Amino acid sequence: MPRTHPKGLIFSASKKENPINFSSMGIGARGTAIRNRISRAVFVPNRGVNFTDGNITVGMKSIISSLERINVAESGTSNTFTVKLDRQPLNKSALIIESGDTTEVKVHPKRVEFDRNNWNTPVTITVTGVDDTIDDANVDTYVKVSVLYGEDVKLIPVRNYDDEDSIQQIVFANLTNTTINKTEGSSASISVYLTKAPSGNTTISVTSDNTSAINSIATAVTFTPSDYNTPKTITLPIIDDEIDNTSARNVGLTFTESDTSRSSIITVNVDDNDVIGINHTTVPNFIYEGDSFIIDLSLSKIPEGNVGVITSTSDPSKFTVANASRTFTPANYNTTQNVQITANNGQFSTPEEVFDISFTFTAASGGGQYISTKTEQLIVYDSNKVYNTSIDSITVNEGDSFTFDVSLSTRPQAGNVVVEFNENANNRDLISDLTFTQSNWKIAQQVTVQTKVNGSTNNESDNLVLLQNVDDATPFVQKTISVTINHVAVSAPGITNITSANTNGAYNNGIISITIVFDEIVNVVTTDGTPSLALNSGGTATYVSGTGTDTLIFDYVIANGNNTADLDYSNTTALVLNGGTIKDADANDATITLVAPGQANSLGANKSLVVLTSNPVITVTGSNPETITEGTTYSDSGAAAVDALGTSLTVSTTNPVDTSTIGAYTVTYTATDAAGNNQTATRIVNVTASSNTVALTNPSTVNVVNSGGNKYVLNGGTTYNALTDYGLAIATYTLQNVPEAHPIAFLTSGNSNIAYAPVSTTTIIKVSGGGTSANANGDYYTFADENDNAINIANGDFKFMRGHTYEFQANGISSSHPFKVHFSGSDSSAIDGNSANITVSIPTSHSTTAGDLYYQCTVHSGMKANLSLFYKEVSESGETTASYDFYYGSVTVTVAGDFTSVSAYCYYHGYMGGKDLLVYSAS
Repeated sequence: MPRTHPKGLIFSASKKENPINFSSMGIGARGTAIRNRISRAVFVPNRGVNFTDGNITVGMKSIISSLERINVAESGTSNTFTVKLDRQPLNKSALIIESGDTTEVKVHPKRVEFDRNNWNTPVTITVTGVDDTIDDANVDTYVKVSVLYGEDVKLIPVRNYDDEDSIQQIVFANLTNTTINKTEGSSASISVYLTKAPSGNTTISVTSDNTSAINSIATAVTFTPSDYNTPKTITLPIIDDEIDNTSARNVGLTFTESDTSRSSIITVNVDDNDVIGINHTTVPNFIYEGDSFIIDLSLSKIPEGNVGVITSTSDPSKFTVANASRTFTPANYNTTQNVQITANNGQFSTPEEVFDISFTFTAASGGGQYISTKTEQLIVYDSNKVYNTSIDSITVNEGDSFTFDVSLSTRPQAGNVVVEFNENANNRDLISDLTFTQSNWKIAQQVTVQTKVNGSTNNESDNLVLLQNVDDATPFVQKTISVTINHVAVSAPGITNITSANTNGAYNNGIISITIVFDEIVNVVTTDGTPSLALNSGGTATYVSGTGTDTLIFDYVIANGNNTADLDYSNTTALVLNGGTIKDADANDATITLVAPGQANSLGANKSLVVLTSNPVITVTGSNPETITEGTTYSDSGAAAVDALGTSLTVSTTNPVDTSTIGAYTVTYTATDAAGNNQTATRIVNVTASSNTVALTNPSTVNVVNSGGNKYVLNGGTTYNALTDYGLAIATYTLQNVPEAHPIAFLTSGNSNIAYAPVSTTTIIKVSGGGTSANANGDYYTFADENDNAINIANGDFKFMRGHTYEFQANGISSSHPFKVHFSGSDSSAIDGNSANITVSIPTSHSTTAGDLYYQCTVHSGMKANLSLFYKEVSESGETTASYDFYYGSVTVTVAGDFTSVSAYCYYHGYMGGKDLLVYSAS
């Protein structure tokens, strides 16, 4: 026999009863019996239990839950809800969760504890269907939630779908009622599953009885025998017809399972969301009196019948509305209809007024939903364009100032309005323009007018006119303020200020313009003399211009010897007339006594002008000249400098001292004052030979050793030392064995007490052959040394030394090509065959011009080649650029007196360690 559920419900008659809603469960007669048994439950206010699952909110006052039912199935499906407390407990609190029938449903967890920290954190309760293996149809029971040791109890209805029933059932997992409410444009999401495993794959499809509201085409889910009890969601869009309806549409949805053709039906109540509004083009923010504008109207939705729209203003007496009433039908609801609004001339008395433009629906046929009246704001500006001023006329004394306010009567139409004022330079200072914008036009701007003392003894009439520089759409009307300037007689003009137009700074020449300002206009007469101003620099400024104004100009021409740290006049009586006069218009003599120099309004107080015409003074510190030893460190002692006023200056130093090179060096000190005057001073630093100087032997053998590159070593030495130099006394020294591969020169230019020369010997050159064409090396003959080694002359491989002798020996010269040498301006004798020799001694003064030394065939002049000299220019840092002879073999060095260090230089390889190699040594 089927069992009756739920079991063991106990209710207290002493407590207030509240019904539990188990409506629309569709559970048959047995469900009705169960519903009758638990239809009333009693709750007492206590610490509240709060249920939350999206539909439930139950607070401390024991309000019955709006949740109608939780659905599970005997196949093991579950559903959940959450619980929490509605306020913080004093200590710990616990909720007990119990199944109303453990043979139908089980719950987890069965106990939930809360404390002062987690009381408001929801805890999930899982309800799972229990398979009782009995065909007892669908069973309705409950889950009980109660406060431990309390009296607050909540019952949550639960339906457990039977899976022993031979009939397949479709379960709506997320629905507690077969009727749901939705709004147009939303969607309905329905979660479904089956109570029994199908024999194979099966689908649940949905059909709608109103496809204009819900279209369920191609909407279906598929279940397999393994996932039949896993909920799957079908989402159905609710169509928005965008038509205004006053009543809801009821749509029946039939869910059909394909395997057994079992179906279930739910009803969706679709509420209308369409409200008709008024579309219109933008109402302008503002217009001017007399302007018109057009508004285009239409409806936002299709009405059910004809609809009227009335356009009105908040003050109909000031506006004309054309086509104020417009009618729209379902056919033309979105076709625009225009309304024209005009601001009537002569109706607006204030510069700026705000009005409402309203659009109102009239009664419509067919009913419907409509927005309330729609309102836009409009500002209307006065069209009368004038300047508002705080005064229309004024009388002032000359030299006084006055102020007044200016604003516009209405808002500019086209942009900014720039107000300028007429000029009257004789009576008043220039007035700055005013700029009014579309946002500040009604804000008063203050104008200050400074009148002048113009020297006239009469009152002046001055009309101050407000003009418009930048036109608006139409210009503002000019306004004239009448100004009367009264002449005020004064006793005597006085000096108020002395300053200069020159920029602050230091000057060493030119003109400084000094201005003396009086308290009124003065006239200067220079017929009998010109006023002048004595200055503290020793100079004088002379009057040049300014008569007829209140400012006189004096020019100060800076002269040599003028110096001052702060230019000012010399004393209070520095202004001297010198026979001239300074008077005002009333013939009063000006008071020319000055304030003390440096006080307020004096030249020195107003300006910072420095006059310096004398050069700075530089004092060299320490020894001058100074002598240091080669290879030591030189630390310059520096110098001090002051300008002509005794102010210390920065000294810049140019220090070329090279302690690795013997010689005399000049250290230069430069100082420049604030006016650009500069001065220089020098110190001579002599770098002398170091203690590594060794005496040059005589004779001295020259060796070339390899020490990081070939180096010259004298005295027959075999080791190179970079700090070693050779001392020479007054004598002639012979250097022997200078290699031909390293011909040497001594860079003696500028040293008149030392010279070098070759020791003349004879070099044998054998000459043979002779032909009409040159060899590959450019020679017309064949040459060899005394050891029969071939040498090339024409291409410069073999070079000749001035002061040396060469013997050209005939060694088979063709008799038809006699050979001669041209040197020292003339030709040698000719040789040919095997006869005779030519001895050529090239003078030390022989020309170094290319082509002045050559050989030639005496018969064929074209058979010719130039001879090259061991001679070239040397240009090195620290050396005097000059041209030198280079020698090999034996070389003499003659010392006639003291000399600065001399470098040895190789024709092919430069210094070869010979920088400053020779130094003077008296002993």
